Amino acid sequence: MKAAARIGHVLGGRLGLIPQERWEIAIERAEAELVARHGVPLESIADELEREGARFDELAGLLSVGETFFFRHRAQFDTAVRLVRSTLSARSEHERVRVWSAGCATGEEPYSLAIALHRELGEAALARVELVATDVDRAAIGRALEGRYTRWSFRDAPEWLEAAYFEPDDGDRLRLRHGAARDAVRFEAAPLADRVTRFVPGSLDLILFRNVAIYLHDDARAALHGAMRRALRPGGLLLQSPSDPNPQVTGFVRDRNDASHAVFVAVEVGLPGRSAEPMTLPPLRGRERRTSTPAPAAAPRPSRVPPAPVEPLPSAADPAVESRFIRFERVLTTAERGDLAGALRALDTDLPDASTVERAKVHFAAASVDTAIELLRAAVYDARDALGARYWYAFVLHSAGRGRAALPQLRELERALAERPGSTTVDDADGATVAELLGSVRQMLEVYA
Repeated sequence: MKAAARIGHVLGGRLGLIPQERWEIAIERAEAELVARHGVPLESIADELEREGARFDELAGLLSVGETFFFRHRAQFDTAVRLVRSTLSARSEHERVRVWSAGCATGEEPYSLAIALHRELGEAALARVELVATDVDRAAIGRALEGRYTRWSFRDAPEWLEAAYFEPDDGDRLRLRHGAARDAVRFEAAPLADRVTRFVPGSLDLILFRNVAIYLHDDARAALHGAMRRALRPGGLLLQSPSDPNPQVTGFVRDRNDASHAVFVAVEVGLPGRSAEPMTLPPLRGRERRTSTPAPAAAPRPSRVPPAPVEPLPSAADPAVESRFIRFERVLTTAERGDLAGALRALDTDLPDASTVERAKVHFAAASVDTAIELLRAAVYDARDALGARYWYAFVLHSAGRGRAALPQLRELERALAERPGSTTVDDADGATVAELLGSVRQMLEVYA
């Protein structure tokens, strides 16, 4: 297999994408630049990528097309505005609405939402919205931060948009001049599965995941939908494109008021016989580490029907290529269906390096709570400074109604977290920040106040 085809195969497999013939063409076009930048032939770059995942962040953008424009699927922005309006009115003035634009490309989607919220609800309401926009393509994120667009990005935009929010720039470009709309969006370059597990469970009110799912293979799509459901609060919305496959995971129902059949409501899920608490749903899916196989991310936007690859490629489900995130999500799905034995067999086969905490998550997903608690207790006492293990131990005790055991763990965890900078990432807690974990812990503590 040629170097370009090998690179495309590894990147696509780890991102969970359906193979595309155009990947090889795009990589070959970038060959001269890559060779000049790194000083090694493309074959060496392919070898390093296959062996250790080197340069994944840089290369992943080669598979992305980024086809998007302002106010695409315009009616969905009306849906988003209604949700934000009703959510803000139900919350105190200090609480915020949290939104994720997943696979934002060059930024037209999140900027459209910020503009719609500003126009309909005003600047004060927009200031209470936390809008995170992510894409795997770092170059696309760079263009989004510039806020400069050709008129092609306005091809289906409302007539008022240009005059009200943009100003002429170089040539035929327009620049977003509205400060509040620009400042409302926080852009990040990251794979979707890497980012989704960093949201506190149940903390998101709205996810825009449009024109992405159609390019993911079934396992990657199910993994991402499952993680998104855990990130959304009950009653939160998932907005997709009408061409995207519907979520095939527990916890989403179609919005009856949506004519596009592409808006889904997050409903209560949890252990069998239990109701999930909005802010303390278990973050079962482990965050992808940069040192491990990357996970599904913002998908490219190629032609509707993927052509056959030039050369036969191994299956996208090949464990050597497939994201660790997807494999673990598949194990958890098996456990959630009640097949604990099958889940443990799959864990031993697909993830022989699984940690004690990950094994506990599998037992917890299958409602084997006592075993999950024993595993987590062992993990905590093996590494007393492991905040992630302690968080999980406290969470499962709390979820199981064992408040007498949960309370001291939660108090100790609150004390340890409060001593650390809020923006610090907790590596053994699925990559969540100290502030995110602390917020979840304090909400659980409110039950015992």
